[in-house]
Amino acid sequence: MALSFTKRLREPIMRGEITCSVRIWHSQRVKVGGRAPLGDGEVVITGVREITKKDITTKLAKRGGFDSVEDLMAIAQHGSGDRIYLVDFKYEPNLTFLPLVQKAKTPTTKTTTKPTRKSAAPRTTKRKPKT
Repeated sequence: MALSFTKRLREPIMRGEITCSVRIWHSQRVKVGGRAPLGDGEVVITGVREITKKDITTKLAKRGGFDSVEDLMAIAQHGSGDRIYLVDFKYEPNLTFLPLVQKAKTPTTKTTTKPTRKSAAPRTTKRKPKT
């Protein structure tokens, strides 16, 4: 699937803060239900529709993680495509890789203690008497 994101958008997408993207292509490249890997999970396409430049508002730009329509268009218009698509998606983390219980960090240095003679097992051999 031809859906990738700039580095600065990846973390907000994984947190669920960004749920759409405006793409300018020659033809539609994704379909509803399609998946794209991102981080430890996947982006799942929930909707795709063709829109016009008039449909791209500041509100839509902010929803896509941009401060303005100009910022959005600077990223979206990087090829020779002429058809504009609004791609809605959701992020699904891959839960099989997440630990069920987070273990407490253990110290990296080992501390060993020698057992004292009292706690050690009794000797079974006889000592030679001192002469």
